[in-house]
Amino acid sequence: MPVYISIGLKASSVEIVSEALRRETGHQPELHDSLFLGEYDLFRIPEAARVRYNFVDAEGEWAYPEHREYGVLLDVESTERPDFFRALAVKLGFENKVMDEENWQ
Repeated sequence: MPVYISIGLKASSVEIVSEALRRETGHQPELHDSLFLGEYDLFRIPEAARVRYNFVDAEGEWAYPEHREYGVLLDVESTERPDFFRALAVKLGFENKVMDEENWQ
């Protein structure tokens, strides 16, 4: 069953996390911009994984206001491998926390 997972990372910037993700996976990020999500890096691992800020300037809102210390998010909208992404977040070397994990039906 496909799973949505969002992992918070204690990191100072999307660029730092994206560089660590590029080194770990060998995949190159694609820069995207969204009014709802702000600027983010998209990785096709092959799932679409987004590296974005927890705070979206354009919206003036936090995705997870109760966890502001996690400045960067790794979001995967649909994966059969949530364990892979939890382990990948650990390998990136930043303190991390699963913010949300939901089964998609």
